[in-house]
Amino acid sequence: MTHLTCTIDHHVAIITLDNAPQNRIGDQMVEELAATMARIASSEARAVLLCAAGPDFSFGGDILPWPERSRSELRATFERYMDVFNQFERLPLPVAAAVQGLCFGGGLELALRADMIFASSSARFGHPEQTLGIVTLLGGIYRVAERAGRARASEWALTSEQISAAAMEHAGEQSFS
Repeated sequence: MTHLTCTIDHHVAIITLDNAPQNRIGDQMVEELAATMARIASSEARAVLLCAAGPDFSFGGDILPWPERSRSELRATFERYMDVFNQFERLPLPVAAAVQGLCFGGGLELALRADMIFASSSARFGHPEQTLGIVTLLGGIYRVAERAGRARASEWALTSEQISAAAMEHAGEQSFS
C-alpha cells in the first residue's frame, strides 16, 4: 500500500500524503517521495502542490520503529530524510503546500520546504519533539525562523506549542515588516 500519491494534471503535479490515519512520515513515504520527485523532474509539470488526505496534514515522523534502531541507524535514517526533504525544497518549480488540521514535526518540516503554505482555518502547526525529549530533526526551526522570526521559532520549538494558522500568518507579517 502506498503512503503518497502523485498525479500530474494540466502541468500541475499534485503530491498527496496518504498514510491514514495520521499521515505519519516513515521510511516508505520518504522513498516514495524521492521516486515522485524523479517522476516530476522528467514530466511536463510546471508547478507542484503538496497536500494530504484526511482531516490532518501530518502528525510528523513515524517514531514507532525508532527505539529498535541503533544510534548509527537513526543517524542514517535522519540523513536520508534530510536529503530527500532538501531535494523536495530544491525542485526547480514553484511548490505550494495546502495544510489542514494538525501539521507537526516532520510534516511541518516538509511543508516548510514549500515556497508557499496555504493553511485552512483548521491548521495547527507545531514541533512536538520537545515532548519526546528531542530537538527538531530536519531543520524546521530554521525555516520557521525565516518566516516568523528567531525568537518565535525558538519559543515554539522549545515549548511544543500548537500554533494556529492565524498566529503563524501574523508572525510572518511581523517578521517581514
